[in-house]
Amino acid sequence: MKVDEQNIFWVDGAGALLSVLLLGIVLPANQHWIGMPSHVLYGLTAWAIGSLIYNVVCLGFADRRNPYWLRGIMTANALYCVLIYGRGRPAQAWLN
Repeated sequence: MKVDEQNIFWVDGAGALLSVLLLGIVLPANQHWIGMPSHVLYGLTAWAIGSLIYNVVCLGFADRRNPYWLRGIMTANALYCVLIYGRGRPAQAWLN
């Protein structure tokens, strides 16, 4: 599948939906194995829900030729990665 301006928000939205399902349902159910507190997982789920909403809005209303919308999702994804890294480190230290 070729990722271009026509389907980038579909691909990112699918990733956000997967994050919502994993962070909001699967990982909290197995929290005792992964070591990350449930409130952290639910906080990350809220971010993923926001990203999913942004993608749906972009699919419906964004001019896909304008890079403004793409910059928004790139920035949000980068901040999400930093947030996950920062939240995961204390849990990782606890497991060691």
